[in-house]
Amino acid sequence: MPTKRNGKDDPGKSSALVIEPKPPKPIQAEIVVQAPPEPSKQVDTVAEASSTEAKIFHRFTHDDGPYQSPLDIVEELLYHTLQELQSMYNAACKAKTGKITIELPNFEKIATKLQDAWEQAKTAQRTREDSKVLSALRQIQASIGGLDQKYEDIQSKVTEAPKTYAEIIKSTAASTSINAKEKAVIEMRAQRRQQRETLRQERAKYEVTLTTKEASDEVKELINSMPPKEITKRCQQATENASIPGVKLQGINKLANGIRVQCATEEQAKQLRSINWSKAFEGVKIHKPKYGIVIHGVPTDELEMDLEDNKALKLLEAANDFQSGTIAKVTPLRRRNKETPSKTKHRSIVIYLNDYHTANKCITNGCYINYLHYHAERFIPQYQITQCFNCCEYGHRASNCKRNARCGKCAGKHNTKECDSTMIKCQNCKGPHEAWRHECPAFTAESYRLEEAKATSPHLFTT
Repeated sequence: MPTKRNGKDDPGKSSALVIEPKPPKPIQAEIVVQAPPEPSKQVDTVAEASSTEAKIFHRFTHDDGPYQSPLDIVEELLYHTLQELQSMYNAACKAKTGKITIELPNFEKIATKLQDAWEQAKTAQRTREDSKVLSALRQIQASIGGLDQKYEDIQSKVTEAPKTYAEIIKSTAASTSINAKEKAVIEMRAQRRQQRETLRQERAKYEVTLTTKEASDEVKELINSMPPKEITKRCQQATENASIPGVKLQGINKLANGIRVQCATEEQAKQLRSINWSKAFEGVKIHKPKYGIVIHGVPTDELEMDLEDNKALKLLEAANDFQSGTIAKVTPLRRRNKETPSKTKHRSIVIYLNDYHTANKCITNGCYINYLHYHAERFIPQYQITQCFNCCEYGHRASNCKRNARCGKCAGKHNTKECDSTMIKCQNCKGPHEAWRHECPAFTAESYRLEEAKATSPHLFTT
């Protein structure tokens, strides 16, 4: 059968009868797919389907690589899906056609990606809901780990041989998160405090301390206003009146409640402690140290009497065959907490004695309170942790601090009471906590230093 010829091929027909179709208007692209700021690794394509039957789309898989959150995967899938749709749309616009035909394998790929994006979105939703539970579990796990560590520390203290200060500092520094420089600073500060304490004990052998507690207010005011040169002259005259040869005072130190005289030798210091210093300033006397002993487990009922009453002191002296005036004062070891006024059954007290021989006898043989025998131990407050509220360092108090103020909350150059910052930073270790926290490595280092010093200190008082 001959092929039918169209009008354009038939030379017999007039060209006027041929109606040329109008070209379709170009379609302007309206979908624009923008790439994310940092697109993730491109997603692998799914193998084309070999069958035209209906099927359940398999889950889209990714190559093994760095961890991606569900939201990252959703963003990546949607991005590549929109890219494929954009390419189809651009091809249709270029061909100037009003219909877009998607082949079955391409449709399956797009549907698979959308299905996978939907499942990843549901996974992200479940992850957000479980985040609080996971956070709580992590906190519980951290708490249990902290308790285990404390238990191991206690067991090691009980079973292991006592460590030196250097070993403790080394093990403590290794378990903290501070860097090597800060570890060295903490250890250096602790060593400096130990050196200052050793020097203080050595200087005390050459010093004579005079107290003005029993002097009149006029004498105290006179000493506070008098130049050091005039005070030195008066003290020198007192030594000359006592006929002590070879003593020349070069100066003094003013104290809060007294005067400190420095001697050249220990023998001169012993001689100056026997002078009547009232000839220099009326009411000024040699400061006699008090020797405190601690007694634990005293029934609270026995302490209902006024401990500062002279009758109570005389009863204690008589019960232990002490000479009159041997006991200077008796105080509780710790003050009562006003917030918890409930009474305890037992308390600890400190008995201050004027004679170290008597104090040593009590430590060795014990003492009696209301016909009950108690063991006593040496009271050494210098081995208790003290922290300055002015500079936040350990080893001294704010009343004796000569450093600039540092905030215990944010480590700023201001007093802690004046702080209005929301940042928390430790002045000593630069960690994210207040300077007075017991978790601070500086506090731990100071505790170990004092424990070692206390363990190596003598149990009895010496001259």
